[in-house]
Amino acid sequence: MKISLSILQTVLLVSFNLVMLCLTFRNRKKLFGAKFYFVIASGLAVTAVSSYYLSVFKVAAVWQYCYIVIYFLLTMLLCRLLFYCRLSECVFFYFVIQTYVDDTFMAAKVIQYYLLGRVTDNMFFFYPIQFALIAAGIPLIWRFSKEKLTGLADTTAGMRFWRYIWIMPLSFYIVYRIGISEQYVVLDSVWSDMNIMVPLFWAIATILAYYLVISTLLEVVKHVEDREKLAAAGRQLQMQKEQYQKLSESIEETRRMRHDLGHQMRAIAGYAGRGETEKLKEYVSSYLEQMESEELPLCENHALDSMIHFYIRTAKRENIRMNVILETLKELPCRENDVCVVLGNLLENALEACRRQASGERYIDLKLSTGSQNFIAIQVVNSCDDAVRQRSGTFLSAKRNYGSPGIGISSIKKIAERYRGSADFAYQDGKFQARIFLNRDLEK
Repeated sequence: MKISLSILQTVLLVSFNLVMLCLTFRNRKKLFGAKFYFVIASGLAVTAVSSYYLSVFKVAAVWQYCYIVIYFLLTMLLCRLLFYCRLSECVFFYFVIQTYVDDTFMAAKVIQYYLLGRVTDNMFFFYPIQFALIAAGIPLIWRFSKEKLTGLADTTAGMRFWRYIWIMPLSFYIVYRIGISEQYVVLDSVWSDMNIMVPLFWAIATILAYYLVISTLLEVVKHVEDREKLAAAGRQLQMQKEQYQKLSESIEETRRMRHDLGHQMRAIAGYAGRGETEKLKEYVSSYLEQMESEELPLCENHALDSMIHFYIRTAKRENIRMNVILETLKELPCRENDVCVVLGNLLENALEACRRQASGERYIDLKLSTGSQNFIAIQVVNSCDDAVRQRSGTFLSAKRNYGSPGIGISSIKKIAERYRGSADFAYQDGKFQARIFLNRDLEK
């Protein structure tokens, strides 16, 4: 009976950790559908079998931390198989979640001591109490995981601080296991009205520490994103200024051409009347070239038109071929500012990649369609050299010496998620491709 309860407890606790990790990394899955659940089921089966044999052969009597190490390694393996994530990220989130499990352990001991008295230390009474506490706290930890842990995992994937921050929850866990857990396992040993304050303060302190650290990291990321948006807004303003200047010059040129139109017609009539066909062709060709050199609107939306013209001019100055295909209307199905942020980041990244390209043709192909005002589909394909690097499925920024992901891609993904769309990035054979899909903004 005791072995059965031990196996049940182990499987349930590992299951709880996996559920919380799945919620945290739900946007970074490697496997989907039946494969995903098969790996989880296999991991839990291995957990049950290993728990049985560890209990039968009483391995914990020889090495008391054997259970902890084995289930930790098994959970890490499952996490790496299921999700795109670094080991340091897995370790951090695992021990943050494990802190909650340990807090329920201490709380269950308190309830067992004060409600059931010192009559027994039988685990038959303890397990139901702990499981009930975990179940009661699931809404709170679920919300914390969904709002804080998931946001931290998605917005900071691959950033440099992950190399060190995992040490904090691991250190808390070791201190708890060595200094607190061992002292408060047996009811008759040290439980009293004074001793109960130690685990209580420890639980409050660790929870507050995690909450403050995670909230601070999210605020820092938000500050960086806001700064990036401000820079994007500045670029957009510069684009509009340049476009306004071009428009003013075009209006002035149109006035001049209308004024000169009479002279042009008389010159054409003169060449035609004298039968000077070759001179007439040269004159007309020169006139047409002059007209084609003027920038014509690419689409009816002024903001998009200004932005795309800006990047076309920039690419032309830097000898980068840029092809543009637009199928859009004046009124966009999504918020204009969000579309400009997405498009601006895509084209800015494409230009940066072309600038770093050492050899071969440099090009950028842009396709944008609004699909009868129901969605926006954007595809940007650009040439790129072999310096593209990824970590855990995330592209790293060359501006940051490949130490962390680019803020632009993270911003694009957040906007795509807000519009219930998708953001896919791929690199293959010297070509980087970005495909963005945004659904219609229902609030509009």
